[in-house]
Amino acid sequence: MHVLPKGRIALLGDAMYVQMLRMAIRQVGNFKSNSGSHAHPSVNLRIRMRAASDDRAFLKELFNEFLVDSKLATERAITESRLSTERATERAITESKLATERAITESKLATERTTERAITESKLATERAITESKLDTQKIVSEFDKKFTESRLATERAITESRLDTVKMMSEFDKKLFRSQFLFIVVVVIVLLSAGSDSLVGKAVSLVLSLIFKGV
Repeated sequence: MHVLPKGRIALLGDAMYVQMLRMAIRQVGNFKSNSGSHAHPSVNLRIRMRAASDDRAFLKELFNEFLVDSKLATERAITESRLSTERATERAITESKLATERAITESKLATERTTERAITESKLATERAITESKLDTQKIVSEFDKKFTESRLATERAITESRLDTVKMMSEFDKKLFRSQFLFIVVVVIVLLSAGSDSLVGKAVSLVLSLIFKGV
């Protein structure tokens, strides 16, 4: 890059504008080296053409152009930074939304799986309890039927034995009654034979015998 001779710069006689010119040239050189291209060709050409001039208007114009270029570069940098920040923010928001949605989905799935497992376990436990209750009920009913059957059989046996005892007692009573009646008849016959049928005793015995036989 072309640099002004120090002697000619000193002829300008104003340290402020010399500093402005040096800063402008330095910034133009930095801009060219950073951009990788020959930026601001008009500025470089004007610097080369008027290197020995003390035209302060030129220096002002040059510095104003530098300020404009610096302002534009700053605005571009701010715009690019804002756009980059917005893109990064949008990307972060999108990733956060996706992560949140994934977490919510996983939580829902885990909750559904846990709920289904709890419902299944509850159903199985209920079915086991119902089955055990049915088995216990059947066992109780079976025991009751068994005891009821045993009680009924015992009652029937007792009734049968009671009937047999009653029949036996009646048979014994009938035998004793028949024997008593037979002995009584024999006694009456003997009395009649000994007393005679025409006597008063014979008539009374005959009447008693007729009443007995009618009752029998």
